[in-house]
Amino acid sequence: GHSKINLSVPNRLRKMGFNAFRLWPGRDKFYSNESAIEGKIDQASIDVYDRFFAACKKQGLFIMNPCLFVDSRLMELAAENNVDWLEKGDDWQEWKAAVLSKSKSHRFFVYFDERLQKIRFKHAANFLQHKNPYTGKKYAEDEANVIWENHNENIFLRWLPQMGMDKWPAYFREKLRKKWNQWLKKRYSNQAKLKKAWGNIQPGETLLES
Repeated sequence: GHSKINLSVPNRLRKMGFNAFRLWPGRDKFYSNESAIEGKIDQASIDVYDRFFAACKKQGLFIMNPCLFVDSRLMELAAENNVDWLEKGDDWQEWKAAVLSKSKSHRFFVYFDERLQKIRFKHAANFLQHKNPYTGKKYAEDEANVIWENHNENIFLRWLPQMGMDKWPAYFREKLRKKWNQWLKKRYSNQAKLKKAWGNIQPGETLLES
């Protein structure tokens, strides 16, 4: 990763014998306040990444690119600015407060929150269609990208039972609980089938009140 322009690094990597590089975008700021309102990447904000990518390509380095999921900045700015391209709904203020709580678990909420999913897809499309002025190509069309990542350190299924949900914003905690209970109802339909499948359930755990 990098947060400043140091165009000597790609040359040094090539001299050391490397032919590929995982180009992390540093501090995850491809959006300004104004560009987020429009739902677009800000050229000034992505300029460092564009220039470093072009320098890597010039040295013949292939890129392992993790930028499709680097969207936390856009999540925050979308909430702060009540952007028009994101549906509001009755729960908007709760969702907004939960996103702006800066919980360290945001990268997992995207699995079950529709707004965060929409933001992720919008960002991925923005990045893929962004034309790097130093290469003259859109990232989606640049042959230097040989690996695309769609997540980083994906440990949700292990992390959830270990760390729990106690520190989550209440909005996301309740949303996942409701989705889980809906799945249980659809799969087992009644309490007897649930108990038979799971072997044992705790007092108060019932499909009738979920």
